[in-house]
Amino acid sequence: MKYDLIIFDMDGTLYKMENDPKREFFDNDFFRDIRKNCVDYISRLEGVDIEKAEQAMQSIIDEYQGEWSKGFIEKYGVDRKEYFSNTWNLDAEKFVGKNDNLRGILNSISCKKAVLTSAPEVWAENVLDRLNIRDVFDGVWFGDVDIRKPDKRAYIQVADALGVEIGNCLMVEDEERFLLPTKELGMDAVFIGKNKYADYNIQSIEDITGIVNEKIIIDTDPGHDDALALMLAAKSKELDIAAVTTVAGNSTIENTTRNARYILRLLDREDIPVYSGSERPLKRELVQAVVHGKSGLEGIDPTNEPKLNGRAVEEISNIAENNEDITLITLGPLTNIAKAIKQYPDAMKQVKEIVMMGGAVNVPGNKSKYAEFNIFVDPDAADIVFRFPVKKTLVPLDACNYVALQLDEFDELKGNRLYEPIIAMMKPYIKNIELDEGTKGALMYDPLTVFYLLQPETAKVEKYNLKVETKGEKAGKLMILEGNPNIDVVEYIPKNAFKMSFLEALK
Repeated sequence: MKYDLIIFDMDGTLYKMENDPKREFFDNDFFRDIRKNCVDYISRLEGVDIEKAEQAMQSIIDEYQGEWSKGFIEKYGVDRKEYFSNTWNLDAEKFVGKNDNLRGILNSISCKKAVLTSAPEVWAENVLDRLNIRDVFDGVWFGDVDIRKPDKRAYIQVADALGVEIGNCLMVEDEERFLLPTKELGMDAVFIGKNKYADYNIQSIEDITGIVNEKIIIDTDPGHDDALALMLAAKSKELDIAAVTTVAGNSTIENTTRNARYILRLLDREDIPVYSGSERPLKRELVQAVVHGKSGLEGIDPTNEPKLNGRAVEEISNIAENNEDITLITLGPLTNIAKAIKQYPDAMKQVKEIVMMGGAVNVPGNKSKYAEFNIFVDPDAADIVFRFPVKKTLVPLDACNYVALQLDEFDELKGNRLYEPIIAMMKPYIKNIELDEGTKGALMYDPLTVFYLLQPETAKVEKYNLKVETKGEKAGKLMILEGNPNIDVVEYIPKNAFKMSFLEALK
């Protein structure tokens, strides 16, 4: 998550008012209702009839323009809260339409969330109740107080109350006068609409997840552990999956693409586009992984159409070029990524980070005594990626060998609709791993890689200067060189930390 706290304005940001009021003119049903309440309030305060109260209200409007509260405070000696509680207690249903998606959108944001509104407490509470989102926020700050927007102290107050540095906050706003102080404080800002001072402009609140959540491409070759990794990524609200791209590795491109589509359909995430890619390594014949069976997903053996489109390399480049902070998660051979680098180097230099499952640094390989499977299948592609000047993180066998789940550990998912297909997949996978590698349990290579992106603080990470051997019997070996490091290597992730988060996400 890019931010520790997101502060939302309310009116015009979390919802658009029906018959959206033009506040500068006060000529709409919303302010007509407030004016009527003001007249009734004057009548009660002064003990006069409605006609005289109307005249008094018009005098306030003429003298104070839009600052009605100031007029009441100065003329009648009431405080701000008293004024607002008597005049702004409107029926939110009349002005605020329902948004069935809003609660889910806000819940998908994993960092702290707050509301900082210029509206008074009585109206804000009515709106938040109407939208059914009051409990989503860690705090709500109202406009009927002494320190309020656009006073910079109001923004600092929110951050301090929630224990967050102001520079790690994002403001979501629809009025420029409330946005400008955030820039002076060093905050990032999102504007609903278009504004030249904002860091991001979006059309509506529905677009916020594309900014605040980690936007990723998953390049994969499903594969049992790939399938679990897709489940974890798709179920993790912190991640926004821009695309899934497939590569031949664990199985043929037909099978890996078919399996990716099957898993996304199982997750009800067919909204995520799937782009098929390379059907063989750059310079070698394809070597498949026996542990995944003939279909690549033994135990399920999907029969859906793979729908090959061959667009993986192009779409990786397009997404990288059009997104400021895109992370690539690679779970298979690096053929697609290497091709994208060779064909579209400028676009690929915009990638924020490449997080790769692969390699054996200080442990033996699992495909040869020197090489881990993904690097072994296409060492030439790995060499290109390792030498490319973007941030790279490797999750190798060094970390993955510690993390295997037994079949009964998935029992926590009983009652979940994913339980039966997961068990059907894991039974042959566990059996095949023991036969091929001598390990008891389902090694979590690819889910662990996704987990690292979600919780990097759990990992022990060291910097290395690594070079890929591309020739001879040592092809795929990662050689440790002297000199400046070129890659972060995850050496260890505690199994219990992974297991708890992984199973909880799948629930």
